[in-house]
Amino acid sequence: MRRHDLDALVSTLTADVLYRSPVMYCELAGPDVMEFMGVFFDAVSEITDIHEYGNDQILILLAAVTARDRCGSATWVLYLDDHRQVRRITWQVRPFSLALRLSDTFATALARRHHRPGPVAIPLTRWPATTLDLLAPLLPRKR
Repeated sequence: MRRHDLDALVSTLTADVLYRSPVMYCELAGPDVMEFMGVFFDAVSEITDIHEYGNDQILILLAAVTARDRCGSATWVLYLDDHRQVRRITWQVRPFSLALRLSDTFATALARRHHRPGPVAIPLTRWPATTLDLLAPLLPRKR
């Protein structure tokens, strides 16, 4: 992932790999996951500081990511088959404004690839998302 090598990444996936979004009911399978990962590599300019944790059945990757000059952190949960091929992927990015920006990028790129109109409402949510990221640390905490 660090090298943005889509072919190397695809070689680690099973043919029927599933991608499950942690925030939507979206589920992609097989070739759609490979297309999604191609869009991911286009959207994310840098992946650094990767840490791996796991065993023979599950692999958790933690990394710093940069997309359109926004930095954040990402967590991938990769479920492996008996041959250590990835059979299911889930991932999350924070802060919320970066996750929303990536969602916008994915939706726009996938719409273009399939000659469909892009999303209209997602750009309108950027300001509230950025505000939420700025205000969340200021919320009172129960002690």
